[in-house]
Amino acid sequence: MNGNWSVQLEDGPHTVSAEILTGMLTFKLKVIWDGSVIEETRIPALLGQILTTFQRSGHMFVIRQSGFGMIGKLVLAMDGRELAASGATQIASTPRPAPSALQFVEETEVREWEDVVGTEEYPIDNRYGNQTFTTARTVSREATNELSVDSGNSLGGKVSLDVMSAIKGEIEAQVSHHTGQKIGAKFTESQTLTFSAGASSAVVYEVVWKRKARTGVWVYSAGGGMVRVPYRVDYGLSFEVRTKALGAS
Repeated sequence: MNGNWSVQLEDGPHTVSAEILTGMLTFKLKVIWDGSVIEETRIPALLGQILTTFQRSGHMFVIRQSGFGMIGKLVLAMDGRELAASGATQIASTPRPAPSALQFVEETEVREWEDVVGTEEYPIDNRYGNQTFTTARTVSREATNELSVDSGNSLGGKVSLDVMSAIKGEIEAQVSHHTGQKIGAKFTESQTLTFSAGASSAVVYEVVWKRKARTGVWVYSAGGGMVRVPYRVDYGLSFEVRTKALGAS
């Protein structure tokens, strides 16, 4: 898998190429700028994520994978705009101040838990029945995997919107890899359940819907200082069934 681009910056034309090389257990990304290798990075898996970011002449470049595995393609974006491949040229019309160089330091303050996001009650009143009463009910709920990144006061104006977009993409890729859930995916959990109440009894079935949550802080070094980027992801959907006596609180 490879990609080739031509870029016209304020200091003249440049060529960019990138290639994914396969190994025994991992992949390797090689990035070449004007004929010189500027980066060689090992990649554990090709999951449609941002592969690398770099800066040249005050512009932010992002290389990401589009598609799945080796059947996908490499995409280059400059300052948040995707560039066409196969020799097309992107012209930078106005000079931009170079954003502060960022280097990932650590992920900290990680917490994971489950939130109750809804409860449905199904009362079965069989107090006047002389045999077990059984009924089937279908329960269903929709959800979307969501990621939120705090790009407010914690950044202190140290990075541009383009760099922040790249950081968010990196967090999204890593969180998706960790949880096994694609951010932005929508899905429906639906199942038919059987509820019953014995003779002369009454019961309430509670379907308790839950979602997983994960929070953390990505820490970068930038211009001699530290940049903290808090995030939260809500993902997945499950339920459990509880019972209680009819009329109980």
